[in-house]
Amino acid sequence: MKKFLNAIGIQITEDAPKGDGKAAPQVAQAQPTVVAPTFGAYEESIAKALAAAVEAANLPGIDYLEFKQALNASSGLAVPEDVKFKMVFSTLAAGGLKKEVLTNAIDHYLKVLDGEVNKFNQATQQAFDGKVTAKEKQISALNDDNQKLAEQIKQITEKIKSNQEQCATLTSELEQDKIKLSNAKANFDKTMTVFVENLNADKVKIQTLL
Repeated sequence: MKKFLNAIGIQITEDAPKGDGKAAPQVAQAQPTVVAPTFGAYEESIAKALAAAVEAANLPGIDYLEFKQALNASSGLAVPEDVKFKMVFSTLAAGGLKKEVLTNAIDHYLKVLDGEVNKFNQATQQAFDGKVTAKEKQISALNDDNQKLAEQIKQITEKIKSNQEQCATLTSELEQDKIKLSNAKANFDKTMTVFVENLNADKVKIQTLL
């Protein structure tokens, strides 16, 4: 993988040696943040994965990869790029390298990378279905639930309003009934008093006059 990356002019950072017996330093976990989508950036981890795929499909013999390595090795020469291309090709051509081998090798590696594109698209689609689509379904379900709750709140609010109106009507009727009953009792008491007084008056008259 490093061989291919160096050949095409991509520098990578070496992984730290393992098994040195020293504990890794503790690093505070970064708090998750929401970032806006970008237009893409070079990622070393992706480059390593692509290089591994290309190397796994490396053609036998001298082809584009070896040509590119030799070309990079001549970077220190103070000559134009076209001269370097011709010099390197002439040297490797002595060993049997042909122009068609280079172009065919590049086409081969491009097909390998096309396959990686398809794999990546499938993986991202699965991630989309598993995460984004699932969250969209959850959001839709929550919105539906909220709609139902809003409808219930509306019905409850209308019921409360209806109950309040009924309470107001009943309260008014109750007050009127209380007044009517109070007036009836007062009238009854007054009438009863008149009757009792008349009867007692007649009783006195009977006792005294007769």
